[in-house]
Amino acid sequence: MKKKGFALVTALILCFVLSIIGTAAITLSYISYQTSVSEKNFYLAEKAANVCLLAAMDEINRTGFCSNQEFTNSGLGYTLPYGTTCKVTSTQSTNICFLRAEGQARNSRVFKTTIIQGFYGAGLYTVRGGVNANYRGGLLTGCDGENNCTVPAFIASSGTINLGSTTPRYCPQSSNIGIWGNPPTYTNAAFRDLVPLFFNVNCFASNFYDTTLRCNYGLTDALRDTYGWVYRRNAQSYFTPYPNTQTSNNATDFYFSSYGEPVINSALKADLQNYSSLSGNCLFTSNANSYDFSTFCSNFYNPNCGNYTIVFTRTTSISLSGSLPLTCGSNDISSLWLTILLPRGGSLNNVNGGLPVSQTSLGEWKYRLNIYSGGALNISGSLNYVRILSTATINVSSGVNIRNSTIIQTLNSETENNNANSPQNFIGNGQINLYDSKIITRHIRFTNGNLYVYRTLLYLYANACPNCVRNTSDPNQNPCYTGSNYYRCGWYGGNYNAYVGMYQNGTYVLSDGTPLTSIIINNNSIVRSESFYIAGIYFGQDVNYLVGSTNVIKGFLVRNFPSNLSLQIGFTDSTNFQFKLDAINSLRYDPVSRRGFWFVRKVNCIREKPTPAYFSVITRMTTW
Repeated sequence: MKKKGFALVTALILCFVLSIIGTAAITLSYISYQTSVSEKNFYLAEKAANVCLLAAMDEINRTGFCSNQEFTNSGLGYTLPYGTTCKVTSTQSTNICFLRAEGQARNSRVFKTTIIQGFYGAGLYTVRGGVNANYRGGLLTGCDGENNCTVPAFIASSGTINLGSTTPRYCPQSSNIGIWGNPPTYTNAAFRDLVPLFFNVNCFASNFYDTTLRCNYGLTDALRDTYGWVYRRNAQSYFTPYPNTQTSNNATDFYFSSYGEPVINSALKADLQNYSSLSGNCLFTSNANSYDFSTFCSNFYNPNCGNYTIVFTRTTSISLSGSLPLTCGSNDISSLWLTILLPRGGSLNNVNGGLPVSQTSLGEWKYRLNIYSGGALNISGSLNYVRILSTATINVSSGVNIRNSTIIQTLNSETENNNANSPQNFIGNGQINLYDSKIITRHIRFTNGNLYVYRTLLYLYANACPNCVRNTSDPNQNPCYTGSNYYRCGWYGGNYNAYVGMYQNGTYVLSDGTPLTSIIINNNSIVRSESFYIAGIYFGQDVNYLVGSTNVIKGFLVRNFPSNLSLQIGFTDSTNFQFKLDAINSLRYDPVSRRGFWFVRKVNCIREKPTPAYFSVITRMTTW
């Protein structure tokens, strides 16, 4: 019996061991099966993520756009096997596109991300807002063979382009008429704000009237900080160069309102109105009707002064035989900084401020000669290396050459421009010549001669459509466009032409390589002349139009139109718009030549291959 009992126990133990082994074998087999399924699902999910990622990259490279959107495999035209799916989300940040692809096979998911270079919205003619465009002739081409660059000819966020019998064509261009580009047209771009695509800022204005388009630093902030001085009263110097770290409107001698209109610093305005209360060791007052600064040494020189402020209490004619800096006897006052206040306005005849002391960190000159005027100014002879801020009209004699100067015409208050007869106008009595300068003005009029603008910034704010920026009226019904009040035009030339950045023969680079290109920022304004020839950048903010019988642009044209308004655009045989990469990029600041504008963003081309530094692929796996 003992032996039988022992045998039974042994048998039970053996059965138990065998059952454990069997269970372990089954478990291992199940785990192996599950692992194989997971590996298969992961493999399928990874391939699905790759499909969507590569397809989305192709789509973005084809169209040049990377808006905030989502792609799916079905939307990209792919049907995946075994029930797998994929999707890609794209996010734009300036000219970088972030892509996140998700592939899924049952309970397995694989995520892949990549960063690619892109073009993202830049074209020959780029428009935010709805368009009703009609092509009846002319040339619009995004094919720039000379610079090995191709872009779309026409881009809009919504609307229609009626091409008539014309068929848009892809580059390379083989005719001097028609619409050409890669792609030729694109009308579904999800634009929010075009400013950061073309400028080194985040929006138009940090205090913009449209709160949804505000940001921490905008284009008008950059213009204020670059071309505004920090104003000081009494015995202190009147300006200190950028950087300006103060956020108050009174930090600089002008600021921009939420509608992008320059307004004078209230302290500076008070000094122009109440100049009799000013005092200081290096502040002088004169009641002369005319003054030639060649006699400065005998009238005002003080060896203890480096910065001078001179107030002329009458309407005074100012001239400067020779140029600054001056030498008073054996004393070389080459560091002289001279501020002139003309509360009642006056005349400037052959005024040469001399080579500036130096440049700011943003490329703007620190002018030796600064003039503030509260009344009308007349400029004759020539004007070189002078900075002017005026709240009134500036009249320019025929043929005057304005070189290397900054002229800023500001409003007295944020609401003054609602009046169509506001006086901040730049009036030419004949041909106007602007070289290497910055002009911020409400209105330029040249009805007795052509306008020539080379290597210059024009900022225009005529308030052509007073209610349009409030989005409450039809942009076509405005005084400039209908001709009822030409002072509502950013520029008006009558029967004369505007040559901005190029000669009439198409030249925008001189034989020695010096560019002629210029930049126009047209804020809620319209430019109207017999014809216009523009090389460089035309950037229109809010309601803006270009009107002329012959229209030539080399570079690009951008219209940051209110998104809920529509534009009527017509192209005729007189239209000749050509994308030119070198014309655009020549406007960027060059520290060697000390020309250009730091806030202009570099433009890249679709044909430029992404560099390895822009690629980063990260894979993450989650399995169930």
